[in-house]
Amino acid sequence: MLLNSYDSMKRPTLFDLCKTTFYIGAIGYGGPAILALMKKTFVHEKEWISEKEFMNALSLAQILPGATGVSVMGYIGFKIYKLWGEILAPILYILPATITMIILAWAYFTFGNLSFVKALFTGLGSLVVALLINATLILGKSVFKK
Repeated sequence: MLLNSYDSMKRPTLFDLCKTTFYIGAIGYGGPAILALMKKTFVHEKEWISEKEFMNALSLAQILPGATGVSVMGYIGFKIYKLWGEILAPILYILPATITMIILAWAYFTFGNLSFVKALFTGLGSLVVALLINATLILGKSVFKK
């Protein structure tokens, strides 16, 4: 059932693939950092795909619309477990963020009128702005160096 043609690559169970994609989705932070975590996990630690396969996934994902991380996860899932991997890996990758957003939305609409909750969400908004500025500066450095 595996598409991986490399004899040296380890063969995970479908459960291991699902568990790993959920874990990466739960602890990872988007952008290039999550892609580095995916490469470290799937190529170097688990040895489920080769570095060449990962780079192929990344190249394809960057030309597709949507989130690169989700597309890479779909490619990896398909490469390892065909259709079931393609379906389950991206879903389980985005599930932790989806659950978090549902909980935050519920908390906001349930307790949003309380003063400390307003302050908390204002602080979270400031944090998001700070993270965006930081990402812009980091990406901008590499552009201006060239």
